[in-house]
Amino acid sequence: MEISLLAGVSGILTILAYVPYVRLIIADGSVKPNRASWFVWWLIDAAMAWVLYSAGAWSAFIMFAMFALGATVVLLLSLRKGEGQFSRSDWFYMAVAIGGIILWQVSSNESVSVVANMFALIMGTIPTLKKGFKDPESEDQLTWAIFWVGGLFNVLAIDQWSFVEAVPTVVVWSVQGAINSALILGRSRMK
Repeated sequence: MEISLLAGVSGILTILAYVPYVRLIIADGSVKPNRASWFVWWLIDAAMAWVLYSAGAWSAFIMFAMFALGATVVLLLSLRKGEGQFSRSDWFYMAVAIGGIILWQVSSNESVSVVANMFALIMGTIPTLKKGFKDPESEDQLTWAIFWVGGLFNVLAIDQWSFVEAVPTVVVWSVQGAINSALILGRSRMK
């Protein structure tokens, strides 16, 4: 198992990104994580860490393992301090995520798993994108910026541009960029 310096930096940044997020959830409640998004992300992060570990894609595995750890904490906090009730669309996003995991297990194909899980990840991000645009103060810009920089380091750490390693890394980095953009646009709209 060889892990590059860039992948290590990505993993450290990923864990560090959770610090202000968790602090703001607990300390003053200014951050209100969307339960559906964090449930989907927790499922996908854990599933993708498993897939990437199985494939020997160590750089991407480190990032997803750190995401799974952090998402576990945020998901648990969201049960008490998260955003509202689950909507119909939230249930749909969660069902897609669970369906992606089932599809991977049934197919035993890592590429099928990547496609299904990345589709579910994107679908599960929609509630947070909408919330970030409508109520940007309910998310922490610093956290999402750190996630994005950590994701960039992980993209740069890809040493073997295989489908299984590159696609989830680039998709997650793009999702982080989309959330950052929604927050920036939401804040500029409020001025």
